[in-house]
Amino acid sequence: MVRRTSEEISERMEDYLEALYLLSRRGSGRHVRISELSEYLEVSKPTALEMIRKLADRGLVEYERGLVKLTEKGREIGKEVWDRHREIASFLRFLGVDPKIAERDACAIEHSLHPQSFRRLRKLFHLLKEATGEPTVREILDKVRGEEGDSDGVRHRS
Repeated sequence: MVRRTSEEISERMEDYLEALYLLSRRGSGRHVRISELSEYLEVSKPTALEMIRKLADRGLVEYERGLVKLTEKGREIGKEVWDRHREIASFLRFLGVDPKIAERDACAIEHSLHPQSFRRLRKLFHLLKEATGEPTVREILDKVRGEEGDSDGVRHRS
């Protein structure tokens, strides 16, 4: 997200906020259990609790009796990270990247891409989607999607 300030929000913190955002939308309310969060992120409960305390210190979550709730600021960041992730993964799949690889790469890219770069990539993605019927665009996409030696997700050099 490249929002690094004196109130540093690490990539891991962004992962937690994104997970809390998704889990809170999924459940019956806005609260998420620590056990549910730790299971979702595949971390121990003490590890999840430690991060929740850090996020609470920054005013991004409220925590009480095993339940976590995003604050407005935390929800905003979690939604932004999720939106970036979803858009990047969609773009990579559109380019023909294997869905599992696209998800993994989107998770890494969502944190480090400058907002201006993200806006330009998103604009390019939407323009390409709109123009896929154009012969020149279709030819370019076919070339990008059909690179030889790319079936296992690793580019091989001759």
